[in-house]
Amino acid sequence: MKDRLYLLITVDVENPQTPLRKKRHFQNLIDGEIGDNPIGISQIIEILGKFSFHATFFFNVYESAVWGKDVLRNICHKIKLKNCDVQLHTHPIWCFDNNREHMWQYSLEEQIEIIGEGRTLIKEWTSEFPVAHRAGAYGINEDTLKALSVNNIPVDCSMFYSHPNCKIVWTRNRIMEREGTIEIPITGFFKNIYCDFGLFRLKITKGFIKTDIDWCSLDELKYSVQEMKSNGNKIMNLSMHSYSLIKFNQDFPRFEPDYNNINKLESFLKYVGDDKSIEVITLKEFYNRYQKNPDEFKGSDYVPCIESKIPWTQIPKRAFKRIFK
Repeated sequence: MKDRLYLLITVDVENPQTPLRKKRHFQNLIDGEIGDNPIGISQIIEILGKFSFHATFFFNVYESAVWGKDVLRNICHKIKLKNCDVQLHTHPIWCFDNNREHMWQYSLEEQIEIIGEGRTLIKEWTSEFPVAHRAGAYGINEDTLKALSVNNIPVDCSMFYSHPNCKIVWTRNRIMEREGTIEIPITGFFKNIYCDFGLFRLKITKGFIKTDIDWCSLDELKYSVQEMKSNGNKIMNLSMHSYSLIKFNQDFPRFEPDYNNINKLESFLKYVGDDKSIEVITLKEFYNRYQKNPDEFKGSDYVPCIESKIPWTQIPKRAFKRIFK
């Protein structure tokens, strides 16, 4: 079916990494409460349940060095009890080297060890080995894919077109298989920002924006899902973090529910649920189906484009410098 689109809802399970490293906050916000109201994982699962959807949770197991293994194991159990998916998320800085944040900064042998340790913890906590991986901050290189292969993890979900941390990119919005690795990229769209001066149109920027609850408006998410569906894409990845529904102040220790993102997520899921040509699946479901029929997921690498007009008063100063230098 040409206009059939599969939606992956993927949640990177972690605390905000930079503030945590810089000791700007000290409370584990992966799964907690504000008053009697759940935040983090529990709130996301509760919202998914309203629409009978299940998500894939990429779990940063290495934060066990901060919070303890029992704490993170219990969160994994909660995710599994709701028939959601637990896969591996690698932020090796917590267990390996304080000065190396990204996977590509480690040797092949080190990456094999990092992924192997994470794979073992996921098995201990869920009784299943992970079938998929996402590198923290999308920081993969060729050695990462080799290390995944050594550790029998067939699916990678780290490639992010034009992102500086991503050292190898095969694809923008299309599933690709190469040398035994199935790549499901961070999907997105091009966003052209322009300003009109009378009869003249000035382009300010053009960037690749990931389809993320934090990065996109509701209209942009709706537009992207329909454009991808009608142009032969087979998968769209709705990216989130476990803290996407939490709003922080600049100093970080203070936080509150992010009602804008909560409403946006609920509205988008309702929109998707009303469209019978969109199917929400987990990565485990994807892999089981891909093994039986890879052609089901063969699609285009089309990237939607969204035009966004701004008044000249909102043109960033750096853009003026670039235009008039």
